Amino acid sequence: MHIRDSSPGQRASAALGGQPLVDSGDVTFLLHPLPKQVESNFRSQGRKVWQIALLRGDEDGSKINDTLSALEKMGFATAPTEREIRKEAKAKEATQASTEAKEAFKNSTLDNLSKMFPEEKKEKAAEKAVDVKKDEEVVVSKVSVSKEAMKQIVSAEKTRGDSDIEDLVKSVEERLTKEGEWSSEDETKLQAEFESLVELLAPETVVSKEDMAVIKKNVFGMGTYWVTGSEPYLEQEGGWMFKGNLRGDREMIYAKSQELLTKEFGKKYELMMVEEPETSVEDVATGPRVAFVVVPSSKQDQPETTSWQFGIALLLSGLTVLSAVQLGLVAEVTRLPAETLTWFSSPDSVDSGMGPPGLEGFDPVGYFNDAMPITLGVLAATGVHEAAHLVMAYFRDVRLGLPYFIPNGQLGTFGAITQIRGRVGTRRQIFDVSAAGPIAGAGVALGLFIAGLSLSAGGAPPEELLPVPTQLLQGSLLLGGITQTVLGVDLANVREVAVHPYLIAGWCALTTAALNLLPVGSLDGGRMVQTAFGRKSLGLTGLITYLGLALGVLGSTLSLPFGLYVLVTQRMPERAPLNDVTPVDQSRVNLCLAALTFAFLVLLPLSGGEAPDPTLTGFN
Repeated sequence: MHIRDSSPGQRASAALGGQPLVDSGDVTFLLHPLPKQVESNFRSQGRKVWQIALLRGDEDGSKINDTLSALEKMGFATAPTEREIRKEAKAKEATQASTEAKEAFKNSTLDNLSKMFPEEKKEKAAEKAVDVKKDEEVVVSKVSVSKEAMKQIVSAEKTRGDSDIEDLVKSVEERLTKEGEWSSEDETKLQAEFESLVELLAPETVVSKEDMAVIKKNVFGMGTYWVTGSEPYLEQEGGWMFKGNLRGDREMIYAKSQELLTKEFGKKYELMMVEEPETSVEDVATGPRVAFVVVPSSKQDQPETTSWQFGIALLLSGLTVLSAVQLGLVAEVTRLPAETLTWFSSPDSVDSGMGPPGLEGFDPVGYFNDAMPITLGVLAATGVHEAAHLVMAYFRDVRLGLPYFIPNGQLGTFGAITQIRGRVGTRRQIFDVSAAGPIAGAGVALGLFIAGLSLSAGGAPPEELLPVPTQLLQGSLLLGGITQTVLGVDLANVREVAVHPYLIAGWCALTTAALNLLPVGSLDGGRMVQTAFGRKSLGLTGLITYLGLALGVLGSTLSLPFGLYVLVTQRMPERAPLNDVTPVDQSRVNLCLAALTFAFLVLLPLSGGEAPDPTLTGFN
């Protein structure tokens, strides 16, 4: 505010209740009667850039506004020009941007500390009040960090025997809890200390500061990917994520960045392209915002298979064969005489000391041979399933581990656990390898099922057919409905239906394929959903699947054992490919939807039925 002369200023002071006016060149300060401490700056909106101190008791600026208005009315102050108003608005925007940048820096620092120590409670560690002064220094209220949290951090890191960590933690805490003004020097020191703390706490194989500088300078840049920040990538051990802005087509920039990274470091690092976490921003032309993650190559490949793992895989394979044999033998139990079945169903028969009646002339070899169609049919479908994974992995350049077959008495097997070893390049590779197994296995199973239906409908002599309780056939909406239609029976009004062993083998194998197509974890269906729709979609479908299994809606009597099997061994999603941004094509999306539809139609009941449990056959 320009004062015309000192005497009008003094008269204005008297007129306004004795508030002194202090001149300083072209700028005049209007002071409050109790000027104990200047807490923040005040720039009057819509006026010349007044440098007027806002003091205690006038936080909203009302007293100063009243004073300015009075001075203008008395003619002691000049009104601002339009140019001055625009200049003031720009200055205010710049001041606000500076304040937000400083605030964002502090928030980012505290958030990164929280990410580094996930075991700590996610409490808000800072309470800040930031205003701007004329020299752009910041006045903040006390910023608090949980003392208990810091104690636990220091205690945990003492085991490393590194006193530097404790000193840095204390220094960072002191700066974050500092009262009063923060200068640019304070911020610089805090950032340097925090980066040193990250480097000390991170795994030894994490990207070093020197390598990060080289990556920012020589791998990324103004013409490709302008880096605006970096932080640890918690989903990959040893990974470091660079956030920024793309300067062109993401596929071309990713390929070029991979080439430059290899040129600088050889095979020391690998480059991932992922969707930027915690953001929903998506460009219509380029898709989701992306970030690049540099990962040490030593953290990508899994350890080589050991001899004991070979032994476990061999043991499980043997148990699966025995389980399939048991399935066939139990299914054939309905061929035994009625009195024999009655004897087995009575709990008092075992204590009677007498053998089962009706087995005179029983041929055990013939009985075993009759069980082989079911046994071999189930094993054939499972074997083709795993073989298809291996063949597709060969053509898609994906390394697979040993298959660990899982035996099950009701179906013969739940399939196999087959890990993907090493990092895969694209979503398409994972999708193709995952889809090949259940499609091939279900193809064999469907052939057995159709052959069994044909033979059951009149193509086989009656003595080759097995009576199956209709309650079991009602366990599948799709398979039960087809069986009911082809055989011309109403499953709700009959007690049992005579079917061929091939139908039972196909039914069991199709049920196994459907279970493995459920969209959860690292099952084949989970991998397909993850690569076709993303991890967030997999989380949603996984929740629905777990609810269906928990309520017994999916798979009926199989829901509990299969749900426990998934929770123990397959609950985690598949590791993301190096390029986890480029989507699969629409034909694969449609194939995924068809597979999910098939799985749910097979596992949902026709009407209050149960899963195909041959152990119950003949005892109803």
